[in-house]
Amino acid sequence: MRRSLLFLSVLLIMASCKPMDKPSDIEPDKVDWSKDFYHKSFVMKFTANWCGFCPRMADAVALAQEQNPDKIVLMDIHGSNDPLVFDDATVLMKNYGVGGYPTGFFDFRYEVQNGSSEQVARQLTGYLTQAEQNSAGSAISYKSSFSGNKLDIHLFLYLRQATDYKVSVFLLEDGLVAKQSNYLGESDDNYVHKDVARVSVTAPLGDAFSTTEENSIKRFDYSVEVASGYKKENLKILVFVQRILDEKFYVDNCAIGKAGENLSLKYSI
Repeated sequence: MRRSLLFLSVLLIMASCKPMDKPSDIEPDKVDWSKDFYHKSFVMKFTANWCGFCPRMADAVALAQEQNPDKIVLMDIHGSNDPLVFDDATVLMKNYGVGGYPTGFFDFRYEVQNGSSEQVARQLTGYLTQAEQNSAGSAISYKSSFSGNKLDIHLFLYLRQATDYKVSVFLLEDGLVAKQSNYLGESDDNYVHKDVARVSVTAPLGDAFSTTEENSIKRFDYSVEVASGYKKENLKILVFVQRILDEKFYVDNCAIGKAGENLSLKYSI
């Protein structure tokens, strides 16, 4: 009975995602192509509340984020038999060859192995240092707003190269309280789960597209129905852009912000 009540308490989103039929006349941010875009890297972490080794990787990612402020974006994918299970977890696990929990990926370039918090945080910082050596070839802005329970997202991608891309958009839920096993410490019935994947706005593996001109802007419009009673202030919009390189797609840049608010194009200082 306790498990059933917990499941009901965290199953907060029921959403349908589709391109908007009549996008409003919203313009993208003005872009200065002579400036470098601000870059963030992306960690996709597969986890479960019954996985006793998972809190250690969670602590490591949190430490790496603390050591590298505003540079690492996280999305937690909760798997089967978990009250926070993500509907598209199986699709993502199969695509990225996930065989167990926890498993992490950094920009889809590196697999993150579990270990001590300090060890894994150093590993992530090393990956970030390598990623920062190259200027981001893309940037992201969006305008978003709620109308009742409908969330409209007007997404703009700023793309330096004429090549093949994928764009992924997810709704994340922050600050979810649920049980978490811990083999290296005490299990916690009130563990706070951060940046939990809840809704795939695009296809789970991203929407593919191409550009034929350098320094171009691509627009996407989406509408998402969010169940009534959901705490909208806990929703985040995550966007990441993958660019093809050597016949593989890697995350070139990502951005995250509050649902219902706007996120502006950002340059490196």
